[in-house]
Amino acid sequence: MLTLLWVGLLVVRTDLVKLFGISGIMLFPFCFVKKDAPDRTVRHEKIHLKQAINLLVIPFYLLYFIFWVRCLFMYGKKAYYYICFEQEAYRNEVKLDYKVKYNWTKYISKSSKIKLWKDN
Repeated sequence: MLTLLWVGLLVVRTDLVKLFGISGIMLFPFCFVKKDAPDRTVRHEKIHLKQAINLLVIPFYLLYFIFWVRCLFMYGKKAYYYICFEQEAYRNEVKLDYKVKYNWTKYISKSSKIKLWKDN
């Protein structure tokens, strides 16, 4: 419960993210989202924050990069959407009480078989 309260305090609403053409990004220990970003975007970035905490931050970024490179070879421009961390975040950003506990691992082997989150 302490982690959830702590995570909830690290959201920064700013329109600077628009400069990069995105609505949000998690740069540990902060979640930067557009000022008018919907709650689901905030939850999406919080899921990434919790993933990073579970993996002790540096391994999260290393694994994220490795999975992105892997998916880049498999899916080209759509690689981002097939990264296991993104799959978990997009599929669960609508759940108000979602608990992050290494659930991203179930998307590793299935990434070639699953539909894109945005196709659902």
